[in-house]
Amino acid sequence: MKSREYDIVVFGATGFTGEYILKEVAKSSSTSLRIAAAGRTATKVESVIERVTPAERQVKCIVADVNDVESLFEMARRTKLVINAVGPYRKYGENVVKACVECSTHVLDICGEPEFIEKMDMLYGGEEGLAAKNGCYVVSAVGFDSVPCDLGTLHNQREMEKLGWVPSSVSSYLSVSSGSAGMAVHYATWEALVLGFANAGNLKSIRKSVSERNAKCPGEAVAPVGPKPKRASGAVWNERLKSWALPFLGSDASVVRRTQRALGLRGMSPVHHSCMFTVQSRTTVGLFGMFGAMMKQLIKSGFGRNMLLSHPSWFSWGLFSHKGPTKEQIDQTSFEFTFVGKGYGSKSSADSGGKQDKFLVTTLSGPEPGYVACSVFIAEAAYTVLEEDLEQHCGFGVRTTGELFSHSTYLDRLQKNGISITNAESGDL
Repeated sequence: MKSREYDIVVFGATGFTGEYILKEVAKSSSTSLRIAAAGRTATKVESVIERVTPAERQVKCIVADVNDVESLFEMARRTKLVINAVGPYRKYGENVVKACVECSTHVLDICGEPEFIEKMDMLYGGEEGLAAKNGCYVVSAVGFDSVPCDLGTLHNQREMEKLGWVPSSVSSYLSVSSGSAGMAVHYATWEALVLGFANAGNLKSIRKSVSERNAKCPGEAVAPVGPKPKRASGAVWNERLKSWALPFLGSDASVVRRTQRALGLRGMSPVHHSCMFTVQSRTTVGLFGMFGAMMKQLIKSGFGRNMLLSHPSWFSWGLFSHKGPTKEQIDQTSFEFTFVGKGYGSKSSADSGGKQDKFLVTTLSGPEPGYVACSVFIAEAAYTVLEEDLEQHCGFGVRTTGELFSHSTYLDRLQKNGISITNAESGDL
């Protein structure tokens, strides 16, 4: 791979999110980093390069199209790492992964679709999988889905261990704040959401296949100790956060679960995990309930799905649109994850299997999550893959961010680029 023409190719650079990612990647202080932007139309790619990257960086243009498989292979052969920003991934992602794996090229994406993420693990993962054999990393959910939740959970575990405790469970709570301009999300996320709900049933067979493969592997994963967090089916008032907490249905739970299993296989102490998001008012809780009920009914038929996809703004009360957020909305939006870890003060108390007796609250926060923070997460991940010896602790293959970066400077890099991590509170339960 040392002889490759480029270090990083940002594929989908002309898209709404891809443009943000290209801008962030091009900000790297490494003057030797060789970057290219890729998309379907050369003039559009060249235009975005001129608009968002410094002239001295000399970002090159590559023409590649998800519908032209050979162009994907040609792109993959020319670079060490591809950042794939073309979604929805269940429609357009598999050929990119296939090209990268067969060309021994690392591929990272910002996918938040559990079906695609776990399908790629099924197709290319495992210790005997093609990604491992060809010496490359395939890592999905390297954006706001699901870096902060996955790495934040891991950070909370590590901090409990530093205190001499045995980690048992971590519950994550996501809060998103916006200003007077409100909040908006681009249509691409809406399309992935609708298709994800419509095809949720496919996950069962994928997980069964992966589970059967994993069962054949040598070694047994260490199991989490202590009771699992209580799983809420609806809204629950959280006195600590002064908010209503609801189950988060994105990719975070899937990714954290896979990370914890991987850590358990290495003999580390995994934790139980629950994943929630918070809202401030009962009215908002009611709106989410209405949205869920509407979505559940409409995705059952092709007509209903077409209605959802054709009228995103109407069905989402203006949140999703083809325009996406304005600069003012992005500048006024931020996020914070709160992690409530529970554990045991000693190994003997953990072995007893009783109630946890220690707690630790940590936070991970940053700027607008879907585009600004997302770009930081994946850009710093790409630099880490290229610059650090990750294979020493995590062999090649299909990996999660927590699994891959558990022994790296990745969290330190994030903290130098606008992501804040704090230990807020700890003590006895």
